[in-house]
Amino acid sequence: MSQKQWKLSDVGSLVGKGLKKLSSPHRSRIAIEEDVERLKVWLSQEQHLPNDVDPEWLTAFVIGTKSLEVAKQKLEKFFTLRAKLPQLFHFSKRDPLEEEFKNASKALKIYFLPKPTPEGYRVLIISEGENFIGNFVHSQCTVRLTMLMETAMSIWPDMAGLITVTDMKGVPKAFLTKMDPTSIAYYFHWFQNAMPLKIKKGVLFNSPQFMNIIVNTLLKPFMKAKMYNRFVITSDGDKALKKFVDEELLPSDYGGKEPSAEFLNDQWNSILEERRDWFMKTSTLVADEEKRLPDIYGTYGIQGTFRKLELD
Repeated sequence: MSQKQWKLSDVGSLVGKGLKKLSSPHRSRIAIEEDVERLKVWLSQEQHLPNDVDPEWLTAFVIGTKSLEVAKQKLEKFFTLRAKLPQLFHFSKRDPLEEEFKNASKALKIYFLPKPTPEGYRVLIISEGENFIGNFVHSQCTVRLTMLMETAMSIWPDMAGLITVTDMKGVPKAFLTKMDPTSIAYYFHWFQNAMPLKIKKGVLFNSPQFMNIIVNTLLKPFMKAKMYNRFVITSDGDKALKKFVDEELLPSDYGGKEPSAEFLNDQWNSILEERRDWFMKTSTLVADEEKRLPDIYGTYGIQGTFRKLELD
């Protein structure tokens, strides 16, 4: 597919329409919709949690967890962390039109591939951008990553999993001095405990030797064993990437049939800008601790209504 043929609407048109093509190999559409309605009822009964939640998000929590109980627990953490971590979720940090946001975004190309893998996994690719060391602000890039993840959850609520790919080519050793342990801790705590998305594989290729130091010293302490064991670090080039993602799905930079990395990155930056009002709205969806009721059962205020999914 040429760059001229690929349009923002190829991805953007799915926003708000993801439920029309809803599918899951383990659940019927009716069963999923029933559980989404159960989540809506539950939210309406929880005074400290927001009610105006996108159905796509609720669908992602239903499909991405093993039981309705787990979905509720994750949603509880999702909204609680949004309140406790304004560094990541306050709109002042998430405004894609702010100069600080735009400048930091130049440091990295971050984008989802237009098409999923045969297994239904979505692929997120990260690579060096413009003036990496000069523009890179770890905290702001972490904010951008959370925004991309939440957008993907809205566009593809039924994604079967996520593959993250990081091309370390050209990243200098000075990168170590730009790393922020706090941003790392916040991100992994949020993703692992509050998000329904599943990392199926993490691939870091073209990796210099110092990347092993970063992963084992700065990342591993914040990663659960299951996630850590799904990451692969290699100094090999594109061939290593193609072991996990079909070549035809990749950008033209890597020999694939999709547009260039630069083009896809620009398109996803445009998607974030077009969804500015959505980010403004969702930044207010947080837990209100003043309204939280005591939970003597440790069930986040729910007695009953938990139903196991058809497949664990």
